[in-house]
Amino acid sequence: MIAAVRRAGLCAAAVLALAPPAAQAQSAADFFRSKDITMIVAAGSGGTYAVYARLLARYWQAHIPGTPNIVVQHMPGGGGLKGAAHLHNVAARDGSAIGMPLQTVAMAQVLRPDQARHDVRKWGWIGNMTVLRNTIAVWHTAPAQTFEAARKAEVVIGSTGKGGDMFMVPKLANELLGTKFRIVLGYRGISDVDKAIESGEAQGRAGSWLSWKLQHPDWVRDGKVRQIAQVGLDRAADLKDVPLLQDFATSAMDRKVLEFFGYSTRLARTVSAVPGAPKHLVDALRVSFAKAMADRGLLDEAARRGVPLEPMGWKEVAEAANATAGVDPAVVKRMQAALAK
Repeated sequence: MIAAVRRAGLCAAAVLALAPPAAQAQSAADFFRSKDITMIVAAGSGGTYAVYARLLARYWQAHIPGTPNIVVQHMPGGGGLKGAAHLHNVAARDGSAIGMPLQTVAMAQVLRPDQARHDVRKWGWIGNMTVLRNTIAVWHTAPAQTFEAARKAEVVIGSTGKGGDMFMVPKLANELLGTKFRIVLGYRGISDVDKAIESGEAQGRAGSWLSWKLQHPDWVRDGKVRQIAQVGLDRAADLKDVPLLQDFATSAMDRKVLEFFGYSTRLARTVSAVPGAPKHLVDALRVSFAKAMADRGLLDEAARRGVPLEPMGWKEVAEAANATAGVDPAVVKRMQAALAK
């Protein structure tokens, strides 16, 4: 009798193992049909993270099983650490929460382990919308109009917190390359920094080159802002005359640090599920994300608005994030020392 029950149990287990995910748990369609998806964006509502998040949300939901509503929730603070910590530790684990972290999220956990409350190696990466290059830009009345001049004259740079590129870029330039940027912290988001620049309270900022083109095309057109250096592994096609930060490095280690920082531009507008989210739901989000990035409506709107797309699959994103989190400790040590001064 016991043997017969045991055989029946084994057969039932075998059948369950062969059953499709929908038979083992609530199907993706059934789950998402009854839920809103919250997309936590670790930046304010006035910058390019918001542009990408809202663009994606409009077209993505139609490709997700159950066609759920996607609610974009902005959570700026701490240079992206606030949003990353919420995604990692607080957000719902049932599959209804996803995030768009700052591109420095993997770097931040290596550089600031005492403050970072997340681990990107545990995240359920979904994909990346594009690769973007960052720049340092100054207002047309700033006392330095070139990177070389910024080594001699002080320029006031506005920033949010210490965890993001708005702080890291000018700070690394100061400590590794000898510039004299005076970094003013505490702005809520990029739009607040831009207002400060326009009013004369600040004289420049770091951030994506795209943010200037989308938010202030008239400033770019009229020469009110000047891009004096860029961050990345290569120069942007429309900034061929603007040098990379590593072009000014005088030591091999400092060049490695700046190239390591430039690698973060490949994680420009990523999307991730929270740690521990049900795998079949994450898989459904990954498949639907790829479909959304090929959606003709999304592609046409992006082209019309001048929003560049260069999508990456979740495996490439995971590899990039894991590689960043596992960088050479000597590079980390040098970078930490520079950022701590």
